[in-house]
Amino acid sequence: MLKKFPPSLSNCQRDFHLSQLLPYDPNVKKERRLIDGLKEYLVLVIATEHVMEMLSKRDINKFDPIVGENASQIRAVQTALVFLKHPSVNNQVLLSKINRIKLQCLSMLQDIERVIKEGFSLSNLLKEKNIELNLNFDEIFLIESYLLTKVKIVLPPRQENPIVKNEYTDTKKIKEISSVGSTFANKLVARLRQNLSEHSVQFVQELAYQLELEESIKQMISADFVVMHRKLKCTPFFWTTKVITEAALSYGIPIVMHVQLKSKDRNYQLEHEIYLYFEATSSKYQNVCPSSLQKESPAIVLLGSTCRDSSNLPSISDWTKEITTSGPVDLLLAYAAAHRQYPDETSEINIQDKEFEFYRKKAFEWGCCLQNSSRFFLSQAYCDHIENMLQESSKLE
Repeated sequence: MLKKFPPSLSNCQRDFHLSQLLPYDPNVKKERRLIDGLKEYLVLVIATEHVMEMLSKRDINKFDPIVGENASQIRAVQTALVFLKHPSVNNQVLLSKINRIKLQCLSMLQDIERVIKEGFSLSNLLKEKNIELNLNFDEIFLIESYLLTKVKIVLPPRQENPIVKNEYTDTKKIKEISSVGSTFANKLVARLRQNLSEHSVQFVQELAYQLELEESIKQMISADFVVMHRKLKCTPFFWTTKVITEAALSYGIPIVMHVQLKSKDRNYQLEHEIYLYFEATSSKYQNVCPSSLQKESPAIVLLGSTCRDSSNLPSISDWTKEITTSGPVDLLLAYAAAHRQYPDETSEINIQDKEFEFYRKKAFEWGCCLQNSSRFFLSQAYCDHIENMLQESSKLE
């Protein structure tokens, strides 16, 4: 198992400023505009406080952001590695500093006329009043992930795609943290999405080199195949998934498959669901009894569907055997090969790759695509603790 973390996660230095997340140069917020600037910075301070509390409590499932490209599996592994890196966290010193900064911001807002007369811009104020917060990469990543999880709304599936998760972003939910304007909320979410898409591409490229994967895989996730979709950076889906599954195995991250059996001819009615646990061995994922896994371990959770007509629904034992025999990696790679490689279908690539072609052909045969979702069609990839998954699965008993 690899023990060295990728470069972006290896740096523990507090080289980042919280104000870097603001979607504008804080120098422009002066005079009357300083009021809005201080309120907007306060939102980030309060969000950071929430994140540090979650990190201390190891509330790992609070970080499942919607970014707008097709790379949720990258964030799942990255979040798992952050929590592997921090098996226990004592954030009292940092939390005390955050609380002090929060109270200072609130105090200045109550006495804002005097602050304005002092002639500070927001940038000057952060330095002069010592309210800038220095953070490391892990903390910045978690803050961005938390905020983009905060604004996520999950709706019932669309009629035309009943097994595809229907999520969208409601930027107004930023205002639930603290009072800010709608324009700022929109710009902040856009900035965070761009940041996370860039971090995701950087992260998967780092993993490919750290894992010493084949040159062909490194090439496919290199800058040559990165595209911009609505100002978001994206790498091709199959090769990204290839890197991520290799990383999960190498770092010993367990996989939990949460599979829902649905009747196609009954409007995709949920009939049964199962939780299957897989442990990373030296060479592959192996189905195990969940009691053999450490409860506090972060895991990659793959939520997916098995969809068949009611007359063809398998028994629970046969269904479980089908999925465990295939295993999570082959099913995930088949799904990824059949999936569009970029969010924008016009950016699809035409390349000769034997492994890609193999899995793309197998996707229909194995039931891992929209045209045939009879075995496993992925809806969501996220990170959670084994203990939380055991609690969820116990509800089915």
